[in-house]
Amino acid sequence: MLTLFKKSKPILLLGLILLLSLSPPVQAKETHFNGPGEDWSDEGNWDNGLPEENDDVYIDADCTVDFWSSIPTLNSLTINALLDDLNDYVQDFWVNGSVTINNGGEFLCGGDLYISSGQLWIDGGGSGKFYGDVDVGEDIVIQSTCYFYGPVDVTGDLSIGGEDELIEFTATFNEKVDVGNNLEVGLGDNWSKAIFNEKLTCAITKEINIYTELTFKDTLTAGDINIKYSGVLNAYADMYCYNFEIESSGSFNSYVDSTYTIYESLDLNGNFKMSKGTFYISPKFTSAYISPAEDCYFHNLTIAGGKTTYISMDNPNDPDPLDVNGDLTIESGATLNVREWTTWLAGNFYCNGTYAYYSDKTPNFIFDGNGTQYLTGSPDFYDLTIASTSTVNTGTYTPTVSPNSLTENGYLVGHISTSKSFSDDATYNPGNLGMQITNGAGLGNTTITRHTGSTHSEAPHSLTRWYTVNANAADNNVTLRLYYRDSELNSNIEANLNIWRRVGSTWQKFTPTTRDASNNFVEATVDIPSGTSEWIISDAESDQSLPVDLISFSALPRNNQGILLTWQVGYEIQNSGYEIWKKAEEDSEDYQKIAFVKGASTISHSKSYQYLDEVVVPEKSYSYRLYSVSFLGKKKLLSSLNGIRIQSNPEPSAQLPGRFQLFQNIPNPFNQSTLIPFMLYQPADITITIYDATGRQIRELHPGILQKGSHSLRWDGKDDRGQPVSSGVYIYRLRTSTFDAAARKMVLVR
Repeated sequence: MLTLFKKSKPILLLGLILLLSLSPPVQAKETHFNGPGEDWSDEGNWDNGLPEENDDVYIDADCTVDFWSSIPTLNSLTINALLDDLNDYVQDFWVNGSVTINNGGEFLCGGDLYISSGQLWIDGGGSGKFYGDVDVGEDIVIQSTCYFYGPVDVTGDLSIGGEDELIEFTATFNEKVDVGNNLEVGLGDNWSKAIFNEKLTCAITKEINIYTELTFKDTLTAGDINIKYSGVLNAYADMYCYNFEIESSGSFNSYVDSTYTIYESLDLNGNFKMSKGTFYISPKFTSAYISPAEDCYFHNLTIAGGKTTYISMDNPNDPDPLDVNGDLTIESGATLNVREWTTWLAGNFYCNGTYAYYSDKTPNFIFDGNGTQYLTGSPDFYDLTIASTSTVNTGTYTPTVSPNSLTENGYLVGHISTSKSFSDDATYNPGNLGMQITNGAGLGNTTITRHTGSTHSEAPHSLTRWYTVNANAADNNVTLRLYYRDSELNSNIEANLNIWRRVGSTWQKFTPTTRDASNNFVEATVDIPSGTSEWIISDAESDQSLPVDLISFSALPRNNQGILLTWQVGYEIQNSGYEIWKKAEEDSEDYQKIAFVKGASTISHSKSYQYLDEVVVPEKSYSYRLYSVSFLGKKKLLSSLNGIRIQSNPEPSAQLPGRFQLFQNIPNPFNQSTLIPFMLYQPADITITIYDATGRQIRELHPGILQKGSHSLRWDGKDDRGQPVSSGVYIYRLRTSTFDAAARKMVLVR
């Protein structure tokens, strides 16, 4: 028997194990917190006893985690009321399944929240404040306002947004956030916002999709970042991603000088208008691509070394420009390849790598900033344009441009400068700018700036190319050759061209030793002073710094008519006309322009002009100023007159009651407001009515009964509803109960 028992013992144990395995598993119970009290530890508040391991727990009434509470590992947690873990005794929550905060629910979690295999769901109308760590094994779905004060780690998606379009809420994260999958902001129809105050990291193979608004204030790292539809991305720190796309109505706002690093592609549409920061294109693989859109522009753009970055082409027939308002930097070993795009650059060009073009068309590079842009490296331009507001300093480097050169075949509109140290009497062509200097060894360090596209401001009848020389020391008997293009002659006669030098306000003429119309240059022996001097080419034989030689300017009061202004000139050079400005000496307002009289352009003989100012009041003193205006818009004060007045006439005995005079408005044209003057010869109840060009009434000015004498009313350019009216011609007339004056015209220019 004993032997038999020993042999059968393993069989009995095996049967016992099999029996146990066939027993039903222990079922997690469901228990609801209903009150009437608020303490978690009070069993009477639960409908199925205190929560135990793996229970499904429902908070249906306000509940406080009190000192005596014991929080087991739960299977799930559903919150429909307040669950307060911030009072006597903060505890951690461990949940195997999901945590759901429904409409009306609120979770104040003072400890850590660990969800091993479920999700955290905050429904619309629910809320949560999490002060410890939040670690979620699946997704976090947020559809209502919540705050995370500790770090957040989610294995799945982080989705912020809800279905209720009437809800606007913000999810705020105050410590670092790690997302294992995708981040979505703005799911559904509502306007949701996400604010990340510390580091935000998404998996590099995943993406961030922004449909509404995301703000990050520390480093942001992701695979792809897509700003969708009307989405907004607010950047206050550095950003790293492989692909960045902003759709047609999306917005990217950079508020600090951070760096936004892109490894593969940058597709720009929408409101991409940077005011701060640098986009750093750093290809990880073979190449990277930038797809710009019209009206989008960078602040600073840097192309990293090692690989090629291409300006891609979405529309071959209508390529969009690459526009940089700050600096463009191409690092050593990097290549920026363009097609037929125009590159606009307002800042400096630091080209330590390669700027190249690959196309059968002609990409244009335009410097269009204010001040001086410094050109470094050795970029290869196809077409280079320098706008009139910009100066490009090439240093000691001469740009390579195909197919043109910077001398007689140049095409620059604007200013380009170069530096040269003269140490011997050889022949130099600094920067290939069209100024050749021989025997200038004494000049030392010298900067030469070439200006093209306009004449010198004090020499309107010069070529539309001139030069500034800033020399370290003076040198005399220097041979100076200046090149030009035929299109720059500006009506000058090549056979009569001279070289003129300006130092301060004094011009000096140097008659050329050579005038070569075939090769487009003039050459003379000149003296180059220390410091700044300006050099022009002109066929003028005398100083033309004054475009008008004024002989006289006078005023003749004419009673009952006004004040007649007359002036005589000896000559005019490229003079568009004359502006007349006026002010009443006893008024506080400054001078206002009252007229423009067309000039005679260029003449070498005397000519007289006159203008009758009818808008004057007897016994009132006026001052006048006369300006000349060149065809380039250069305005110069020629003369002024003060204390001019006309005498009042006795009122005729046959004067009809209510008689008046309506004068021209001042100023005219006007921008914001204008003054309408008039004269009453007896008290009257007057109204000034303003009409548009179609005769529709716009505004009625009714000051009421005014006394005899001179008056004026101001119109602020608005209609009777207080809305500004548009630019155009307007008609005004003055009337009383017995008289209606002839209408006058005025011009509003916004």
